[in-house]
Amino acid sequence: MKLKITVSNQRMLSLNHKRMILFAILFLSLGFVGCNDKIPDLPKPKNLVEREKMVTILTDLVKVESAVKMQFEDFTDFSELVAKAGDSILVKNKVSPKDFDQSMDYYGSRQEDMISIYDAVNANLKKEIEQLRTK
Repeated sequence: MKLKITVSNQRMLSLNHKRMILFAILFLSLGFVGCNDKIPDLPKPKNLVEREKMVTILTDLVKVESAVKMQFEDFTDFSELVAKAGDSILVKNKVSPKDFDQSMDYYGSRQEDMISIYDAVNANLKKEIEQLRTK
């Protein structure tokens, strides 16, 4: 299955992109609601993905997932596509799935670090929205 985005009007593409980014921001914001209890800190993994690279990867993952969700109503229709896109993002950033998962677990066990990472992802997405508004 291939994701085809065909839009005859640049304005429509811009509107869809804005909706996608706003959905992503909402999704990330809701993720913070359950972050109240202290989670035990995990040891630093051998191949920890650095914070800035995690921000880049997560920003790309949120955009891809949002774009795909706009194309499909049912999770089973797009889960494989999102997984393949996620693998491509990791390859692009030279990060193995294992290193990414271990790094997510590590940062997730440090709530303040994870919140900081998601705040940076949100900032990236908001910046993209502003850039689209000025075009």
